[in-house]
Parts: sequence; structure tokens; C-alpha cells
Amino acid sequence: MAASRLYTARMLHPDRLGARLRPWAIVLVVALCFILYELIQVPFYNRGPWWIAVGIGLSAGLGVFVPLFTLTRSLGIPFRAQFQLERPALGASLAVAGATLSLIPALEIITAAMARRYPPDPSYLSFVEQLRPDSWSAWVGVVLALAVAVPFAEELIFRGVLQRLLLRHGHPVVAVLLVAVLFGAVHPLYSIPGVTLLGVFFGVLALLLGNLTYPIIAHAVWNLANMVVLKQSTGELDQLLDSPFTHASLLWFVLSAALFAFFSRLWLHARV
Repeated sequence: MAASRLYTARMLHPDRLGARLRPWAIVLVVALCFILYELIQVPFYNRGPWWIAVGIGLSAGLGVFVPLFTLTRSLGIPFRAQFQLERPALGASLAVAGATLSLIPALEIITAAMARRYPPDPSYLSFVEQLRPDSWSAWVGVVLALAVAVPFAEELIFRGVLQRLLLRHGHPVVAVLLVAVLFGAVHPLYSIPGVTLLGVFFGVLALLLGNLTYPIIAHAVWNLANMVVLKQSTGELDQLLDSPFTHASLLWFVLSAALFAFFSRLWLHARV
């Protein structure tokens, strides 16, 4: 069933952007979007959670959505069809969310091990600490930024454009893996292995379900889970790096894998 779903997903909406533009032009567009996405946020750093959230929202909108929407519209390509943005089914969405949450123990163990070897830069920890909301309005802003703006913008770039481009010119496995590596590479060094594995999961969701909304949901769930961890932490380096899952890590790995397999079976067979 997974194999048939794979080919159905790839044929669901033709990659009209890839048919109209040369690969180098698409890569250039993605690079410019990502640079804008990063640069627009900079003036809002060190201003507290609310302003950081505003910066993230503006960067996602002005740096990613507006350019890509304008590009597709100018080429006469329907935006939603090009990026495979369809209404998600409730059952599949819940299964995707469950699979995402089940990855937390395994990926946190990997990330904590990497962080002990390659500690995050103090300036990055300071930035993360500033994301801790200090009011209800700040909570709303940060949730909208991390659970809506960031997943939407980053999935448009990585799975919506780059993965579709590579699918057009290569093997699906290579496309998913390469984009996942790029996705991991734009994150801090200590988190690259964990984020790369997460990117593989997002890529497989987009590939097998043929709907970019599902990796956006998974990305949002992951970011929300990390917000909960941030709220419970003190911001101290030792606490941030010493994941509770590092104790009895083998047991947590097995449990994580079992739950992931269970929920993945559900979303693979769910009506999408």
C-alpha cells in the first residue's frame, strides 16, 4: 500500500514550477527566500519574546510566502496545487502528531549526546532563553510564530520546493535524504543529527501522503513540544543538555521506536 501511495502522491499535483523554471533558477529563488527569512528576523533579536515572534512572523510572510506566492501567480500556477496544500484528514493528522511526539525521546537522547560534545554557543542559548514568554500575549505570539509561521515557511522551502525539485530529477530516497541533510545543516551544530532525522520524517510524510499540510502539522507539533520543554527549563546549560531521556536511554529508544512504528502504521493506512 505504501508503494502505491508513493506513486499516487508524486502524481497528485504536477510540479508545474519545475516544468517552467530551470533547476538553477529554482535553487536561486530558494536561496534568496531563505536569506530574507533569516535577515528579516535580525532586527527583532534581543527584544523579548513578543518582538522575536513578530520578527519570525514577518520573515515567514515577507521572506518566504510573498515571494513564492508572487512567483507562482506570475507564472499562472495555482499556489495550493503547486505546493500540495490540501485540507488534512483528522485521523491522519492525529496519527502524524502521535508519530512526531513518539520521536521526542530518541531524538533528545541524540541531541543531548551531541550537545555534550559540541556545546551550543552562549549567544544561541541566550536567544532561546528570550523565547520564554513572560505574558499571555507573548505566549500567543510565540505559539503563532513557532507553530504556524516557522513550520509553514520552512516546509514550503524544504519539502515544498527543494524536495519536489529533486524528485523531478532523481530518486525519491535521494531527494528525501538530501533535503533532510540541508534542513539539518541550517540548524546549530549540536542539533544537526536529530534535526536531519526529523527532516527525513517530514520528507517521507510529504512524499507518501502527497500533502504538504502533514509535514507542516508534524513540524508544528515538534516546535510546540520544544516550547513545553523550554517553559519547564531554567535556561541553564546543564539542564538544557541533560535530557531526562538520557537515563535508561536504551529503554527510551525502544519505546520511542515502538510508538513511532505504531503511529506510522496508522497514518500510512489513514484516509488522507
